Amino acid sequence: VIFSKNRTSKASEMVSYLNQNFTKLYPKHLNKSIEFQASPKISNQVEACLIDPPCFLETEPPLPENKNLKWAHSTWAGVDGFINDLQKPINFQLTRSAIYGRMISEYILCNILNYERKMYQSYQNQLNSTWDPVMDGHTYSSLKGRTMVVLGSGEIGTELSRMMKYGFDVETSAALVRRERNPDHLVSNYFTSFNELANSEIAKEADYLVNIL
Repeated sequence: VIFSKNRTSKASEMVSYLNQNFTKLYPKHLNKSIEFQASPKISNQVEACLIDPPCFLETEPPLPENKNLKWAHSTWAGVDGFINDLQKPINFQLTRSAIYGRMISEYILCNILNYERKMYQSYQNQLNSTWDPVMDGHTYSSLKGRTMVVLGSGEIGTELSRMMKYGFDVETSAALVRRERNPDHLVSNYFTSFNELANSEIAKEADYLVNIL
């Protein structure tokens, strides 16, 4: 487990948990000797690692010269932010975490509802013992029938579109996709460039613009 300096205590906690519970979690590996360690960098002794991507740059020896590393799993959701900084060729399996779609989608939904329902102002009114039934003339309305544009259509964007469509009847469009796509059961429109989106009526009429790139 190789985490950045500000997360060394978290790495130690994870290593302790894995060493104590690995065989309980994965009983089929009982016949294998697996030891988990926390380290500030990838060494020649490491065969597999869970790593914060910035730590790739602190590897000794450089990755192409490390013959023992077989697998590295990134703690980041994507790889675009660091893959170009890795020395080539990459001679090990590199995987990433794909667990953030639901959590980030719920975070986005929470903020939309807070805005639409003026929950922040309601909370301040509670703190100040203020009764304000009018709330600056704000009129509550359902999310049903609203439109949303999502910048990005990977794992997170797809989960957000699914949640908004099936949970709240919100129509979504996706922009900055890597290739042209036809509308599907989740997304009503796809745009390959920001300019294409900006010049469309969809961008002008959208209720929400969500950037998850």
